[in-house]
Amino acid sequence: MIADPDPAPISVEAAFARLLRIQTVRAVLFAFVALGFVLFTIPVQSNLFLEDEFGLGTFGRGVATSVAGFAAAVVLPMVGLRFDRLYRRDPSLTLRLIGALLLPTAVLVPLQFAMPNEYLFVVVDVPRTVLSAAAFAMVSPVVWSIVPYRLRGLGSALITLFIFLFGAMGGSLVAAFLVDSYGVQTAVTVLALPAVSIGSIFLIRGSRSIKHDLSMVVDELTEELAEHDRRRIDPESTPALQAGNIDFSYGAVQVLFDVSFEVGRGKTLALLGANGAGKSTALSVVTGLLTPERGEIRMHGRSITYTTPEQRSAMGVQMLPGGRGVFRELSIEDNLRIGAYKFRRDPADVQRRIDRVVEMFDQLEGRLGERAGDLSGGQQQMLALARVLMHDPEILIIDELSLGLAPTIVQDLVAGLQRLREAGQTMIVVEQSLNLALSLADDTVFLEKGEVRYSGPARDVIEQPELMHAVLFGAGADPAPGPAGDAGAGSADLSGDAGSAGSADPSGAESTESFSDSGDGS
Repeated sequence: MIADPDPAPISVEAAFARLLRIQTVRAVLFAFVALGFVLFTIPVQSNLFLEDEFGLGTFGRGVATSVAGFAAAVVLPMVGLRFDRLYRRDPSLTLRLIGALLLPTAVLVPLQFAMPNEYLFVVVDVPRTVLSAAAFAMVSPVVWSIVPYRLRGLGSALITLFIFLFGAMGGSLVAAFLVDSYGVQTAVTVLALPAVSIGSIFLIRGSRSIKHDLSMVVDELTEELAEHDRRRIDPESTPALQAGNIDFSYGAVQVLFDVSFEVGRGKTLALLGANGAGKSTALSVVTGLLTPERGEIRMHGRSITYTTPEQRSAMGVQMLPGGRGVFRELSIEDNLRIGAYKFRRDPADVQRRIDRVVEMFDQLEGRLGERAGDLSGGQQQMLALARVLMHDPEILIIDELSLGLAPTIVQDLVAGLQRLREAGQTMIVVEQSLNLALSLADDTVFLEKGEVRYSGPARDVIEQPELMHAVLFGAGADPAPGPAGDAGAGSADLSGDAGSAGSADPSGAESTESFSDSGDGS
């Protein structure tokens, strides 16, 4: 059993975003929206119809509706046994069966309200109620089986929300208009035929994806059990941050495929790849800006997959996005004070934090009153990084630190990051300069078209240029010419020319080798 003594808070927004990415859940939700139009409307109209049309009193109506309920109670245990056998044989058959059971009720409802007396009304009500009860009894187990176990309660809440908010409310409003205008029989016919038919079809179509969704749940549980055993056997091996088996799509376009990486405590990971490789999307998933359709994000072994960006920030996950992240019209000091807003109740603490980051970037010292927009591009990047460091991040994520900056400015930034690294700061760096990234990183991950193509120590990449060449161009490509032992031999500018060689200067300051990710479409 997996026990989490300190589970991270679950954001309803993130949980619903994840649930809506499960194909079978979406099919069930749309089906229940349609079915909701008749799910509550028909019982209400049945009672009114029995009273107005057949003159039954309270007792008579109670007896009439109880007959169908008693029949459903007798049938449901047999349905449960049948469901278990069918589900073990083929889970997709269960959703098809549910849709098939509901489909006849589209005709039985109008037929029931066309009966000439209360006895025939009850006779038709029995199969309608039995079929509906059998179908709905089987839906919940199917949904629970395809929902991540942490979200089962919210999964039920989401379905209930769709039924009541969209289905029941919409059905009640439409029924009220139709009954007043055309009578009960016309109203139930107009509602039941399309609503039940559409709902049944969505359930039957949802059967196509249930095996895939079940396999995703099984994979996640298997991976979580493996991680649990790993932490139990060797607690020191627990990474500071871990992304496991991440899939993500923008609409119908999938951009991350089973992406996994981790960064150890006090280590630096370089996340590398060409334009459109998926690096920025991966960072957005890590920081909670995007919710994956599959996979887990963990911090010190604790799942934070369903937490908001604000919650992750409070936990210590801080990100410096690419570009000039400063308020240009404000002074340098005001930019820093905005960064320290959460500490505003302790002015002395805010000042200590400002003094500390200014000392780290001496180009800002003595200039706190100057307008941030008057700084050079590199100095603005220093200011943006300083503002992030005001939060004492436990995990610092940097997206494109050196993009568009002069080498001398990059040297100063790298020096600051090296000091952070020596102090034990955990970092994930996405960087356009390959040499710069390798000079900072302990480990590297190369993404290509949303997949991890290489993952390993940075020293292997530096010491084995043929490995880098194989990663970038494929194992069968001829290595680019270069002197023996040159770590830059075979490396390339990934933004365009695949054949241009780059310098191996470990500082990265004078490197001509870079790959631009400013247009990362992922």
